[in-house]
Amino acid sequence: MRKHVKVEPARWYHWADKLGLLVWQDMPSLPISFDGPPGPAPDPVPEARARFEAELTELIDQLRAVPSIIGWVPFNEGWGEYDTARIAALVKELDLARTVNADSGVNCRFSRPDSGAGDVYDDHTYVGPGRPDVRDRRVTVDGEYGGLGLVLDGHRWPWPPNAYEMTPDITRLTERYAEVSESWSGWCANAACPGDLHPDDRRRERGERAADLHRRVVKVDAGTVASHARAVIAAGEARGALCIATVSPTAVVSRAKSQDCSRVRAAPGRPCVLSCGFRACWPEVG
Repeated sequence: MRKHVKVEPARWYHWADKLGLLVWQDMPSLPISFDGPPGPAPDPVPEARARFEAELTELIDQLRAVPSIIGWVPFNEGWGEYDTARIAALVKELDLARTVNADSGVNCRFSRPDSGAGDVYDDHTYVGPGRPDVRDRRVTVDGEYGGLGLVLDGHRWPWPPNAYEMTPDITRLTERYAEVSESWSGWCANAACPGDLHPDDRRRERGERAADLHRRVVKVDAGTVASHARAVIAAGEARGALCIATVSPTAVVSRAKSQDCSRVRAAPGRPCVLSCGFRACWPEVG
């Protein structure tokens, strides 16, 4: 999961750790205007740059002990982007243990030319999915795609829907999710399969659930979505996709697929899992 241009209270990270989520943590962006023509904006003013770097440092210092965070994202799609390589190096200097995604969505219309900095090349294509090529030593990631929307009467925000493709009903939304997922997994099976990331910014009319938490409505067939998500994971596993992963600090980890957790008794309800070539077991306590 990518925590998109925001920082959560400590409770959120506690539950990310407890649930075993893998989190890319964004730095909140400096202001960006979407009204102008495509292309990089001028550098932010010196005061804004100084504040950005001070708060970026505070963010990493504050959250560096969170086990579920596996990487930092200083810029998104060129929003407030400047000195990309220097900022990526600063982040790496502050935390050598985690990956740096210098500009998530480096192919987007407001991003600066790819600096080659950091550990990740991250493609955003809507509806997509994108098909980014492996470029260099960096991990290649299909970081954002989809953006499918469904508006349900009685379950909407008080402004126009925001999605890259609207669907008329739950059945069609589920079908389109399946089609996009099949496109990605089919390509992955025949290519140098990159990573696949689901950012957590699919709220508003794009999310799988309607916004009213007291009258919650699931907008898709959950079983269909789950089966296609598993197929995407399986396609990546079959191709030996390079995934950067971490698990709960209480887990026992093995990198090789051929190894297992036979030396560890899994706790009730916490079976051994295999993800991106990492096998992990959560042992019983005591």
